[in-house]
Amino acid sequence: MVRANSPKSPISKSKTPLGAVVLGLVALTGCSDDSAGDDPGQDDAPVCIGKCDGFDSITGALPLAPHAATWDGRVLLADVQGECRVVAVRPEAIEIREGGLSFGPEVFSDGVPCPTGLGRPALAMAAPEGHNPFPSDAEGALDYRGAHLTYDLMLVESNEAGQLVRRSGSIVTTGGEVVSARWDEEPTNLQLEGNDPTLTADGGLLIFERDETLWFALADGEGFGEATPLSSLHLHAGDVVRGLALSTRYPLAGDALRAADGTRIEAGSPIVGRRPSLGQDGTSVFFEADGGTRVLSERSGFGIRQLDGHINASTDDAPAFHLSLGRSGSPYAPYPRAHRLPVREHRLPTVSLLGFTERDGAFESSYDEIDFVAFSDEDYVAYLPMTEAAAADGTLDDRRAGDISGRFNTAVLDEGASFGALPGAHGQAAFLSSGAGMTIAASDSTVAPLRGFNVSMFVRPMADDLGGPLFDWPGVASIDIEDGGVVVRAVTSESEPVSSVHPTLPRDAWTHFAVSYDGNSGRLRVFVDGERISDDQFTRGGFAEGDGGAITIGRATGSADGPVLGLDEVTVSGVVRFDEAVYAEAHQEEFFRRPIASVERIEQEVDLPLGLAAEQYVMPNFANVGEPAVELGMMLFFDPRLSANGEISCATCHDPALAFTDGRAVGAAIDGSNLNRGTPTIFNRALSTMQFWDGRAPSLEQQSVMPIFNAVEMGLTRQELIEYLVSVPEYVDRFNDVFGRDPSVSTTGFALAAFQRSQLTGDSPVDRYEAGDLGALTEAEQRGRALFNGKARCVSCHSGSNYSDEKLHALGIFDHNDFGAFFNNRGRDRFFQAFKTPTLRNIDVTGPYFHNGEAQTLEEVVALYNAGALTDAQNVDPELRPLGLSADEQADLVAFLRALTSPNATQEFDVDLPEVE
Repeated sequence: MVRANSPKSPISKSKTPLGAVVLGLVALTGCSDDSAGDDPGQDDAPVCIGKCDGFDSITGALPLAPHAATWDGRVLLADVQGECRVVAVRPEAIEIREGGLSFGPEVFSDGVPCPTGLGRPALAMAAPEGHNPFPSDAEGALDYRGAHLTYDLMLVESNEAGQLVRRSGSIVTTGGEVVSARWDEEPTNLQLEGNDPTLTADGGLLIFERDETLWFALADGEGFGEATPLSSLHLHAGDVVRGLALSTRYPLAGDALRAADGTRIEAGSPIVGRRPSLGQDGTSVFFEADGGTRVLSERSGFGIRQLDGHINASTDDAPAFHLSLGRSGSPYAPYPRAHRLPVREHRLPTVSLLGFTERDGAFESSYDEIDFVAFSDEDYVAYLPMTEAAAADGTLDDRRAGDISGRFNTAVLDEGASFGALPGAHGQAAFLSSGAGMTIAASDSTVAPLRGFNVSMFVRPMADDLGGPLFDWPGVASIDIEDGGVVVRAVTSESEPVSSVHPTLPRDAWTHFAVSYDGNSGRLRVFVDGERISDDQFTRGGFAEGDGGAITIGRATGSADGPVLGLDEVTVSGVVRFDEAVYAEAHQEEFFRRPIASVERIEQEVDLPLGLAAEQYVMPNFANVGEPAVELGMMLFFDPRLSANGEISCATCHDPALAFTDGRAVGAAIDGSNLNRGTPTIFNRALSTMQFWDGRAPSLEQQSVMPIFNAVEMGLTRQELIEYLVSVPEYVDRFNDVFGRDPSVSTTGFALAAFQRSQLTGDSPVDRYEAGDLGALTEAEQRGRALFNGKARCVSCHSGSNYSDEKLHALGIFDHNDFGAFFNNRGRDRFFQAFKTPTLRNIDVTGPYFHNGEAQTLEEVVALYNAGALTDAQNVDPELRPLGLSADEQADLVAFLRALTSPNATQEFDVDLPEVE
């Protein structure tokens, strides 16, 4: 045994369903529980929820309410002071404030009146996939040199008779303005009865409400097929729609839908819900039921998830309307060119929602971001946001806490435990009276983990004499409050008891407490509010086979009136999690944010080529990118004496004449043999958050020296490197001039990083086109651009100004033995054969392609992605699906990729190396 420790806005009644509502700004302030916002003139400002560390506060107002949006979110059909208008969105004007977004009036154009009065329409693209919007003249006619963008639309709405009807139309835009909007005056009756229709971006899947239950219909020629209960969608999974199975085209059809406790919903059974809002590519549907907003998604294990956070601050909210703007990490991510949006884009996947909730004759409106990180993580035994479990009949089970890990390990509440008595750390929370708690039943996933665990939770002590258990996982771990502090016990098969008591958690405040134990090393770490407060070394060991079982949470005792303990965001993992992951849980972020240089400094000190965003340039505060540092780094980069045989420099493999690659399938070792992986370019490494194919180096400073000390690459020892550098007077002088001290391993890394940060590439034909040069791309390249951002799904991973999301993905398109990022991520299954997304800049001259050089040409690359993953591949990223691209479409996509080549893709350097004394 190891022992260690909203404002409200009145409704303006009109013919439109929502009236003149007010869309709130979302901007988090530094307020505390039960305090008002920062605006002293706003007497009725809403209190913050919990610690104000989520999207939990609304301030300000905007005079519009969106009804429908184009797939890219750049055009809205909105109620503006009682009038239906077509409005352009200017996402670049959305301000980023600490913890939130501010949607000022300049974000929206004045727009134009809707051609006809509408109910609450759904909106979809009716043009061929991959080319919508298209370049046009002012009249909306296709013109590849035109200065306008035209959206071809299909509008579906419910009429006064409760029938669904369709209109066709188009919207012409230019420069953040709507020029014109037109659609059929007389709609076509779809012979379907229902309300609140919602469509996928391609118009192929229609979901709507009928008699307060959810139904769907599939596109069939010019219309739609018969109406069917949503619970039967999976029965059509194998139907082929335009060359792709329905479950591939719309992942929500991939399996039977389930209640929050994992019970399968029988096909044909009603799912109670109102005001549905479909994700653009059919991955999820948001809807309203008694108690708030819910979602059904492939990323919820096809189970109904009651949402947590501001969106469901309490279950007393009246039904709300929500409009999904799309999912980050997909072709339908909102505003992908507006860098740093959405705020939590690093918590992939995240869906952005605009919401409107009616209370007391007024509408409160909001912007929310709903993430599915818990399900995507794959290693949570349970993740309890402390919201009620949702059922298909529209009810909430207030005796059961929902689990969003996808394992459906819901927790049953004792008498004396309840939800929502007070605000939680993030949305709702559970509050326990003396001796009350909750239990996760034993299952296959609650057996003892192999080598480690992590437990985390927000805790709010509410009694001075609180004592007793907080958490117990039989044979694995327990957390107790005793002797005035928090005691952690990790049970292993090979350890002896050791005691350590941690400080008492503050009363009536939310504190994040986490414990992580690594049986491989015997280290047990304790964290408070994301910061490590202890790191104890014990005997290595795993857990006894057969241990684990039912998990109990809470049951501490105290003498306070009412609740004695609040718990929120309780997570149980069957893997060890260290600093970055625990920080993420505590702060609702996916990675540990180290201090980096400001955008203002980068814009002043770095000459960025056209197309690169300063917001994505990653540089530590201490980094030096001045000319002396870059020159020193350049000399080191080209100096072969930094290798054991004196013949290999960094530039030997990163050849500037080959866009800083080597033209080989895999790199060459110092003895001439092959390495395991290909040589990536160093271009735009400054826009990278982690280095190497497996992401094992978190910074350029660390990456820069690792090949020097790798025995099979350059083969020097640290001592040999320093002995060489100090033997060269010019190096000694330059190191002292730049860093104020003699050469060292760390300053060598700093210098090499400075040179790499200076190697930037942009100003490609694509960049010039994006900047407004409409003649920069050929017609084929423009068609390829539309495919890249749409049907071909490339932008799902190759996003941002460097065309890389800097994430690790398992592709499953090769049969090989390279485990990728598996080992340097502590053997977690989600990283098995996962590799970092490479930049696509200069891709035409950096082949062969993939981490092992498997593909020789871009045509082969596109063909592999078009086919999708191997049928027996493990851990495949869900965005990797068969694409259904024709031969002509594949050719257009290759043409676009080649247009990402920059003028400086190939270079020559003339470097004078210093003499050795």
